[in-house]
Amino acid sequence: PKEQNKSRQDAYDWLRGLASVAVLCGHMDLFSEDYVRWSVIFFVMITMAIFAGEQRSLTFKKLCRRIAYLAFIYTSALFLMRWLWALKGVSANVAFMQLFIYAKTALLENPYCGHLWYIALYVQIVFFLFFFLENLRRWPPVWVFAVSFVISQAMFFWTASIDAFRTIFIPSWFLVMAVGFYLVPYLVKTVEAWTEKRAWRTSGMLLLLVIFYQNRSHYDWLTDNSHRLFFPILLVFLAVFYFLVELYFLFRLWVPTRVFTQAMIFIGRYTLIVYIVHVSFANLAST
Repeated sequence: PKEQNKSRQDAYDWLRGLASVAVLCGHMDLFSEDYVRWSVIFFVMITMAIFAGEQRSLTFKKLCRRIAYLAFIYTSALFLMRWLWALKGVSANVAFMQLFIYAKTALLENPYCGHLWYIALYVQIVFFLFFFLENLRRWPPVWVFAVSFVISQAMFFWTASIDAFRTIFIPSWFLVMAVGFYLVPYLVKTVEAWTEKRAWRTSGMLLLLVIFYQNRSHYDWLTDNSHRLFFPILLVFLAVFYFLVELYFLFRLWVPTRVFTQAMIFIGRYTLIVYIVHVSFANLAST
C-alpha cells in the first residue's frame, strides 16, 4: 500500500537524519564521536535499502543525474566557502582548481570541506548498483551474504595489516551493503507491523545498549573508527539500527515526539548537503 511505502521511506529518512545530526555533533565536538560511529554505516545500509525497495533499474540517465547532483552540491559549497573565506581575509593553502582536478586534494585534504572520503564511497556504490542492481535481485541472498562476508572481512584484516585504506574501497563494505539490501527492508517492515509492546521492546533495547556501551572492557575496540567494518562491531551497530527503527514508530504515536521525527525526516532528505557543508562552516569558524 502507498501509505505503508511512505511510512517506510519516512523511517529511512528518520535514520539518515539522525545519522547526519550525529556526524554534525561529533565533528563539532558537541559530544564524543565514540557513540556515533554507526552513522556512515547507516548511510550505506539505507542507500541499499532504498534501491532494493524501488523495484526499478538504475538507468544511465538516473546515474548521471545522481552524479550531477553530487557535483552541483560540491561545487556550490566550494564557491560559497571560498567567498566566505575571502570576506574574512583568509585563503586556502591549495590552488582552488586542485579541488576539482585531484581526488586526493578534493576528498582527503580539502581545506574547505575537510575529509570527504564518504563521497568517494558513495560514488563507488552508485556505479556498483548501476552494473549489479538487477543481479542482486536475482542472486540468492544467502550466497550474496556468504560471499560479501568473506570479501569484506578479508579486506578488513588486509587493510588492518597495512594500516591504510580501511574504509574507502567498496569491497570493505560488501557485507554492510548486503545487510542494507536484503535485511533492512524486511526489518523495517516487520517492526512497523509488530505494534504490540513496542514501548517495552524499545525500552529494553535502550537499556541493553546503555549497558553494552558502558562496559569499558570492549569500549575502546567498539569506538575505534578503524574497526567499524569488523563483523562483531557490525552486529552492535545493527542493534542500534533496530532500536532507532522501533523508536521511530513509537515516536509517531505522540504529538511532541512527532514534531521531532518530522524534523529528522526533513534533515534526512538532504544528507549529502549536510555531510559536505557542515565541516565547511566549522573550518570557517576556526579560521
